[in-house]
Amino acid sequence: MKRFLLLLTTVTGLCYFYAVKSLGGSTVSGAFLFVPFFMIWLLPVLFWGKAEKRESFFSHVIHYLGYLSMAFLSFLFFFLMTADLIQIFIPFPFK
Repeated sequence: MKRFLLLLTTVTGLCYFYAVKSLGGSTVSGAFLFVPFFMIWLLPVLFWGKAEKRESFFSHVIHYLGYLSMAFLSFLFFFLMTADLIQIFIPFPFK
């Protein structure tokens, strides 16, 4: 589990920095994007390593917010990568 946690943290962190850099690198966008990335990181950390399955209101809220964050970031990465690919072929003088 320690290797997985290290890999999960590394991949999540790299994706976070890519998204913040692509959105301009401001502290506002960084703070706004930290919450969904943290929720995605929190899902496997809390729920995948435990043998006991306890259902509580807290676990349902964490699951809901984690999957909502995954949906939001899927759309965000699609649009950011599309914009980066367009800029490769059609360079814009401003950003």
